[in-house]
Amino acid sequence: MSESDNLTRSLLGKLFRTEISLIRSYRAFLMLLPVHGSSAYQTGTPLLQRRLFGKGFSTAADLAFEVETRPGSFLVPRTLGKEITWERFFSAVLDGDSNVIREYDTNDIDYGIYDAGEKVTFLNGTVDIYNPKKIHELRSKCVDIQNDYFMQVFFISMLAPEFVSVFFGLKPTTADAIKDIGYSSLKTINDVVLFPRTIAFSQGHIEESVSLKMKVFAWAYELSADIRLGKVSDDLMELLRYDTMFTSHRQDVFNTLTNKVMLKDY
Repeated sequence: MSESDNLTRSLLGKLFRTEISLIRSYRAFLMLLPVHGSSAYQTGTPLLQRRLFGKGFSTAADLAFEVETRPGSFLVPRTLGKEITWERFFSAVLDGDSNVIREYDTNDIDYGIYDAGEKVTFLNGTVDIYNPKKIHELRSKCVDIQNDYFMQVFFISMLAPEFVSVFFGLKPTTADAIKDIGYSSLKTINDVVLFPRTIAFSQGHIEESVSLKMKVFAWAYELSADIRLGKVSDDLMELLRYDTMFTSHRQDVFNTLTNKVMLKDY
């Protein structure tokens, strides 16, 4: 294995682990937010949020942390409370689009309707004292980990832009342009913009001789952990590839990667 391949593998391993670190940090931040006034930072269905706060989170996160390969990111960018594609996110960074990449303003926070020391109901269902100082510290930690993540993406884009294209579902030109953004531009993002990704899939079942279909949601990291435990088929991880907009019209990109060490298992 060449020195370049070793460096790429090392960077990818760190990138994958940083995704889980960010999800852990996000969860800690979310657990101190009140139910009312924190809509900008909430994500997932109520059931998914309960699983995020549940006792099984640590085990799932630990297992996902050990996963060395994946066909797409466990994270998704958001702006103005809505998920956007990675293509739109990086295009906005490249274009300096402040309508998508907005600067954090403490005057815009909606959870600031409470006073320090006031009793509030948190998103995880507990009732305790509102602590804005601690919330600020946890939000800042999320942003710091984000910055570390963006730095890793920046370096990987210089070594393997094809991988960045597939992993984030980017046009090859967008992936290639990331290295020209400069880490300093990525570091100016000072709000929480990366959130845990959810995967939706349909599940058919028979009830009274009628075939019904229902939509099932899972956290991407959670699905990865269940695959590692052997609870579900690893074929389901292909949903992450599809969800990252890896479709047949980009087969030309995939063909250039078939012999790359970073995707050899997928």
